[in-house]
Amino acid sequence: MQLIRASQLQFFFVAIWENSLICFSVLF
Repeated sequence: MQLIRASQLQFFFVAIWENSLICFSVLF
């Protein structure tokens, strides 16, 4: 269970990071 939760949390963080990079590239 902990491994699954960790992978989900990592996937969620990566998704936010990619969205942040997209927004940053659009603004600048």
